[in-house]
Amino acid sequence: SFTYTFRCATVLVLSLLFLNPLFASELSSSAGEFYHLRQATVYITMDQGSCSGVVVASVHVLTAAHCDGPNLAVDGAQAVVVKKNVEADLMLLYVAPEALASRTPLTVALQRPELDEAVYMAGYPLSIGEVVTEGRMQRLTHKDANPHIMLVSAPGIFGSSGGPVVVRENGEYKIIGIVSAIAMASYDGFFSSPVVHLMLVVNTETINKFLE
Repeated sequence: SFTYTFRCATVLVLSLLFLNPLFASELSSSAGEFYHLRQATVYITMDQGSCSGVVVASVHVLTAAHCDGPNLAVDGAQAVVVKKNVEADLMLLYVAPEALASRTPLTVALQRPELDEAVYMAGYPLSIGEVVTEGRMQRLTHKDANPHIMLVSAPGIFGSSGGPVVVRENGEYKIIGIVSAIAMASYDGFFSSPVVHLMLVVNTETINKFLE
């Protein structure tokens, strides 16, 4: 159908754009600048695809609940679900300490950032390798009144789900969100298309409550 063809074409164009070396070089900064953020961000795989995640303790990784699936692994090491909140789209994983020995955990901020504050998002989009993107807080609440979701402008694509969204506080990176989904734009009420530069993220309060 036309709708299906349009969606496939849109995904293909967005994927090619994200894979373009010039575009990627604009998104991804030097390893030195974002070293600690990169050290905390992990690659998650399962039978049906891949996601991103962030180390929050020596044996724990935080990611999106929809990233669960058979043969779940973090950086190639077996992962076990500790707890999951499907409504909030959050999941905590246990990973053997030796598998995360080279990783540096990040802590969660106490409150949401200000509107239009600079944010950074890390992840493994399209399984092409780790990418850090920069953006701004666009909306502190979801337009459909979802109490768990806020909107950021940092670019992302499939595979970014579960990755951390952070701010800098006194020279340290603090988690303020976890990527849940790509924002979708509707056209004439018939079909929708992903908006690659807008991401729906689980908000700070929901994350802190989940990790209690």
